Amino acid sequence: MEIALVALGSRGDIQPYLALGLGLQAAGHSVRLVSARNEAAFVEAHGLGFRALDVDVRQLLDQGAVGDTRGSNNPIRFFWRTLRPPAEVRRLQVAVQEGIAAACAGADVLVYHPGMGLPFFLAQAAGQLSVLASPFPLLPTAAYPAILFYRGQKLGALANRLTHYLFDRMFWAFSKAMVRAYWRQQAAPARFGTSAVQQHWQSGQPVLLGYSARLFAPDPAWGPHAHTTGAWALPPDQDFRPSPALAAFLEAGEPPLYIGFGSMKQEDAASLLALLAEALRRSGQRAVVGLGWSRTDADQPLPSSMLLVESVPHTWLFPRTKAVVHHGGAGTVHAGLAAGRPTVVVPHQADQPAWGQRVFELGVGSRPIPREKLTAENLAAAIAYALQPAVVERARALGQLLAAENGVERAVAAIEQAWRLREPAH
Repeated sequence: MEIALVALGSRGDIQPYLALGLGLQAAGHSVRLVSARNEAAFVEAHGLGFRALDVDVRQLLDQGAVGDTRGSNNPIRFFWRTLRPPAEVRRLQVAVQEGIAAACAGADVLVYHPGMGLPFFLAQAAGQLSVLASPFPLLPTAAYPAILFYRGQKLGALANRLTHYLFDRMFWAFSKAMVRAYWRQQAAPARFGTSAVQQHWQSGQPVLLGYSARLFAPDPAWGPHAHTTGAWALPPDQDFRPSPALAAFLEAGEPPLYIGFGSMKQEDAASLLALLAEALRRSGQRAVVGLGWSRTDADQPLPSSMLLVESVPHTWLFPRTKAVVHHGGAGTVHAGLAAGRPTVVVPHQADQPAWGQRVFELGVGSRPIPREKLTAENLAAAIAYALQPAVVERARALGQLLAAENGVERAVAAIEQAWRLREPAH
């Protein structure tokens, strides 16, 4: 099969699709990952084909074009901000659709992130198989609220279904305008009243849900074309070697914490470092700190309890820590839990509060602390909670279960099965 995977966003957004692509390639398929040009070196270093879209997500974030995330734990406020991007971002959104269409041409199968609706319509028009691949819960159920609204509350079946309806409409509103603008240029018919996700779901084509059923249980009513596979995680990097500073820090005492917020831009990284230093002092811990895409020019002395690092593979670092503190991105949550480490989530936006809530409900970490409410005091308290022996043991036990799952293998099998069912028609 010729397979195109389409995903756009931060490094954390892209990495699950890279892992899935590598699994498909290992199974003998020709694979291309379609994403922002700033991810080219990262993807190609792993040996996967890459088609660059004419956008640099990291540059947009560094320039502040995407906007800040303060208060974005509120789902309505978060989506209101995403629906009102700067004019520069809106122009890019429409232009990127042409790049997606060109990159998907000639593929047999289009696998796409739910935020990228165009591949569904491209596949429908060209007779290609489309596969909706989501790293977060997406399908409606009466059992729990939609992930954007999930806070551990008991809403009841009817209210839960209502949140799924609202989430679908809001999520589709984000991409509908740019997809429709491209489609009108092609003078091709398409139905845009119903979301791409709903149209895909109703078509009976595969839906892959790239997280563990132990975190969000699948609904039996979804049927056989919905596959909760487990997370799509990259294999450990056998060639990684830590810097001398990191190796020395790890050897200098008991295992440290990991603290990092990925691609979540911090408006004042220097103040954040000071907050983290005080939280570590209060809790009596050390930490490896990754600032991700944030930058600080502050020439401030850091205590010996902190080591700043650039990118370090989570699969290598997390097993060498005693707990992890992070923003709650789906991939980072899985990496920490699969390593068997208790977790403190500091959600910034979108689905991150839901993952933080599930960590707490499963008893493998503290209550989530919204970024805008983070203080040295409550972070120190959360760290102490996460390091309780009972929490540590539950995290270890869950880690063994998650580490045994092979989400990539199951996802590859689901795609191949769907292709075999279509093959007589080709």
